[in-house]
Amino acid sequence: MDVDIFLKHMNNARYLRELDFARFHYYDRSGIYSEIAKKGGGAVQGASSTRYRRAIPIFTPYKVTTQLIYWDDRNFYLEHEFISLSDNFVRAVMLSKQSVTGLKVPVSEIIEKVQPGATKPELTKELRLWLDSMEESSLRYKKK
Repeated sequence: MDVDIFLKHMNNARYLRELDFARFHYYDRSGIYSEIAKKGGGAVQGASSTRYRRAIPIFTPYKVTTQLIYWDDRNFYLEHEFISLSDNFVRAVMLSKQSVTGLKVPVSEIIEKVQPGATKPELTKELRLWLDSMEESSLRYKKK
């Protein structure tokens, strides 16, 4: 069930599943989730966006890299790259919005705990446009 119908490449659902593993690994490796939990909060996947650049053929080894690219008071944003090991090509790029729940402190306080002295990165044009599109979507569904 992890390959397309013609058994040639990884299907789209598998990318999302791998994204979950990458997020959990990042949470553990960075210590971000344990800091959120210490403050009585939790974190959920609020949104994701995937750009498929080139298929990952069946039996092709790959890795997923994850990095924190931005945060605001209630969310932090991760970028994930799916990279084939044979040619080091970025096959897909995913942005994910991690929303904190039940937290009484801003996300910046959590980031400071896990990365002392970290400064918030500049908001990239790509991320700004994605955030704008989500805001437009939210406005569309809000009751008037």
